Amino acid sequence: MYCSIRTCDDDDDDDDDVCVVAVNRLKSEHNVEIPSDADTTAVRIEGSREGVASAKAELQELVDKMVSQVVIVVVVVAVVAAAVVVLVLVVVVVDSTHGHSTFQ
Repeated sequence: MYCSIRTCDDDDDDDDDVCVVAVNRLKSEHNVEIPSDADTTAVRIEGSREGVASAKAELQELVDKMVSQVVIVVVVVAVVAAAVVVLVLVVVVVDSTHGHSTFQ
């Protein structure tokens, strides 16, 4: 049996060692094969029905966790950007109430 999970491909090699360790652990713990194919972003898991199902569930959990972390970072960046905009507007309003504006 096999399953296939689509993943995003990024060119950032910083996490490659972590990915290799995770893949090797999945292969070892679930007795499955995860062939490497540089031409696709799909992850193919091959092995017994039980091994594939458990490896797929664990891999999907890892992917979901990473997606959640990315969403949190995006939200934090958006909140910080909004705070900066509000701060700039407050500075402009305060300066304009004192008879001069910083933006002329």
